Amino acid sequence: MTIELLTNRYNQTTCSHIQANGCSVSTPVYVTPTTDQVKQLLNAFREVVRQQRLEMGQPDTSNQTFGVMATTTTKPEMTPAETKLGMTEESLRYALFQRKGTPERLIIQLQQITGLQLITRQAIVENLNAWLDALEMTDENKGAK
Repeated sequence: MTIELLTNRYNQTTCSHIQANGCSVSTPVYVTPTTDQVKQLLNAFREVVRQQRLEMGQPDTSNQTFGVMATTTTKPEMTPAETKLGMTEESLRYALFQRKGTPERLIIQLQQITGLQLITRQAIVENLNAWLDALEMTDENKGAK
C-alpha cells in the first residue's frame, strides 16, 4: 500500500496523510543529538559551505590573525548547501542549539549535505514501532479495548 503524503502551500511534502475515512495522521519525529554531535554537524556544514564558496569563486571571507577571527560585512550569495537546507550557518546554529529536539527533516538534510550520519531509517522505524507497541496498538484491536 502506498500512502500519499500531503503537500503544503510551499509545495513541500509534509509528514501528514489523510486516510480514506478522512482522519489525518501526522508523524513528527524529533532527534536530540549530543552537544558534541551538534558541534560536529555545524562544523561539517561550515566546511561544506566554505568549500562551495571557494568553488563559486567567492573569496574565503574569514581571516584569522593572532587568534582573532575577522569576517567581512558583505553578505555573500547563498551556497547550494545553504539553499538546500533553507538557512545560513547562523540560522542553523540557532536551530540546533536553542531547541530541545530537532525535527528529523533538518537532521536528515544535514546528514545528506555533510556526510555525517547520526540516525538511520531503521532507527526511526524501530522507535515508532516500539512506541506503538508501548501503546498496545495493533491492527487486531483496531483501537478498541
